[in-house]
Formats: sequence, structure tokens, C-alpha cells
Amino acid sequence: MKKVAFFMQKMTSGGVEIALLHLLNRIKDNNISVDLYLMKKDGLNLSKIPSYVNIKEIPMKKLERNFLPTGGWKEAVFYNLNKHQFINVMAIIIKKVLYRKQTFAELCFNPKNVYCIDEAYDLVVNYHIHSPFLLWYCALMVKANKKVAWIHNDFSSTGYAIDKLKDCVYSYDDYYCVCYQNKNEFIEIFPDLASKCHIAHNIFDKDMIFKSGQFFPEEYKDLEGTIILTVARLTHDKGIDLLIEAAEKLVQNNKNFVWFVVGEGSEKDELISLIKAKNIDAYVKLIGYKANPYPYFKNCDIYVQTSRTEGYVTTVVEAKNFKKPIVCTNVCGSYEQLRNGELGLVCDINSNSIYNSVKKLLNNENLRASLVHNLENNLDVYNYDWLNIFKGE
Repeated sequence: MKKVAFFMQKMTSGGVEIALLHLLNRIKDNNISVDLYLMKKDGLNLSKIPSYVNIKEIPMKKLERNFLPTGGWKEAVFYNLNKHQFINVMAIIIKKVLYRKQTFAELCFNPKNVYCIDEAYDLVVNYHIHSPFLLWYCALMVKANKKVAWIHNDFSSTGYAIDKLKDCVYSYDDYYCVCYQNKNEFIEIFPDLASKCHIAHNIFDKDMIFKSGQFFPEEYKDLEGTIILTVARLTHDKGIDLLIEAAEKLVQNNKNFVWFVVGEGSEKDELISLIKAKNIDAYVKLIGYKANPYPYFKNCDIYVQTSRTEGYVTTVVEAKNFKKPIVCTNVCGSYEQLRNGELGLVCDINSNSIYNSVKKLLNNENLRASLVHNLENNLDVYNYDWLNIFKGE
């Protein structure tokens, strides 16, 4: 039996976590034993992990785990604030001051408080190379015959100075990129690793997605006008502030719509205040996290992604599966996914460009119908079978 270990930060509601769930559901095999190690055994998607996966925490002292700024300083502060762990918040802020010259927030820890894993594996999968901690930990603290890393995000817009972690990067045998832009940027940084760098589009279970989208959302009932949907965390990188500004312009131009935003995040309160300040409460509705967002995809009229940074946009793939007219900002992978004008519209990362693209779809039923027709006849394949990677074949 092959022993495989995956490593992730935690199981939040992000696209990387959703992609991991789909992948784990696809690699069930009697000849593969799967462990999933998390920096923190937490997150809204924790309960969705398949039963045959053994969930474990990376071994470290409780103090280190509590104060490890998973996802960066700001996210760690809001995470602890939401849990009313105010002592942790103060400790994280103090730690930031002490390590103010440290480039990587996740590497501000005492290595004596983080331990090796005794068990040896046939394959170790660092499923998020953009976590400096995971990059370091899998490289140095885990024994395996082979180690691979998944690259979900670009390096230019995220500002991830991975070249400063060169020694850790070179500890891996292969690198799997979810889109060509990620691959090209990685090879530009590490040209001698080009032969070890591969494309691996995220795996999605289309049958599960369609089955999960069968009921009609209560929030959509008795609505007049076009239903626009965005599914994203309420954080700066997802550009919900740009969405609100674009929606305000649509209202000023007398467009009839309701724009739903599914998701939670650290900027929720300030986004609600911004919506109220612009007096567009009737048009933009933040409806929180939904364990099953697929009915919202199935029954919307237009899907819009307003992100400032992305990898291969998970929600765009999901909207494509439901054959929805799509607008997506020009983030990593968007042109590859939408082939601008053919399968959806790609716009610049600003509120005016988002507004113009959404307005174009609202005004032009023929364009919307054309995009839907192209999606229905699209032959892109995302369900690659990567089982052989985990079998070591």
C-alpha cells in the first residue's frame, strides 16, 4: 500500500480548499493510504473531508499553533478576534513587532516548538506552496521517497518572494501548477526546474456539483430583475469593495438587478458600512457563507468575480459548469479559462471596468446567449485523473 500525506494550512472556504476536497474524493483507492496534515485543524470545510482520509495536525506546541499567523498577520488577527481570543490577538501583534524585519509572517516561530513527523511516506504533497511554513516544513521535517508541491497562485500579484526560500524549493521532486501563467512565472524564477514543472488543472466532480445545485435559494424568491452572483471571501484580495463601487454605477444608470455575495471574511463589517453609505442595500446583499453554494450558481443570471489576485479561479470553473455568462477580472488564469469574449468576459481590476463589463451583459441578451452557447459546446477538460501520481506510477 502506498502511503500519501497531504499538507494544508486549514480547511477554510477558499478555492484551494475546495479543489483539495474534489481531489481527495477522486483518489479513493484500496492501495493508497491518505493522511491530511493541517497547521490548524479548523475551517468551514473540515467536516467535508472524506472519511477515508486521516486528519492530523502538524506536531507543534499549542502556543506556537495558536500564534502562528496562518495566511498572514491580518488574517490571523481577524481569525482570533472572531473567536474572541483577545490575548492571542495581543500576542500576534507583539510578535509582529518583534519580527518586523521578517519577510514571511508564517516563518516567525521558534523552530524548537515545531516537531518532525516520525512516520515515513511514499509521497508527500505540499498542496499550497504559497504557504512559507508548509514549504519549509515539508522540505525539512517530513520523510518521504518523493515530495511534490502544488502551485495555486501567481507570484507577481501576490508579491510572494519565493526566491528567498530557494533551499526549501529545491527539496521537492516535482511541481504542479494549476494554470500556465503560474508555471511560466515559476520557471522564470527557477529556470533550471522547468523539466520538473507540470500543468495540473484542478479536479472538479461535475456530477456532485450538479446534484448539489438542485434546490432554489430562498434569497432568490420573488425577485425582479437580473440576479448577479459573486462567491468569495470578504477580504481585500477578492475585491468586494470594487464590486460595491461597480454596483453603485449600475444603480446610477437605472439597471434592474440584485447582486448577491456568498462568503464570510475579515472585511465584512466595513463592506456592510460601505454598502449602507452608498445607499445600495436593495441591490447588493452579503448573505454569508453557504455550505452548499451550488444552488446559487445554478439559479443566477450572471456570475462575476472581482478579485485582485487569484490562481486558477475555482468559482469561475464552477460557474462554467452551470453555463453562466461570466465576468472575471484579469487575474492569473482568467484568459486561459475564459478566452476573453468566447467563454466569458475578462476585465481590468478596477470598478469602472467591472461596471462596463457587467453593463454589457445586462444590455445585450444576444451576447449572454452566445456565451452560454459556447460554454455548452466547450470541450475543455478539467477532470484529469491524477491517481497515478499518488500511486507513484
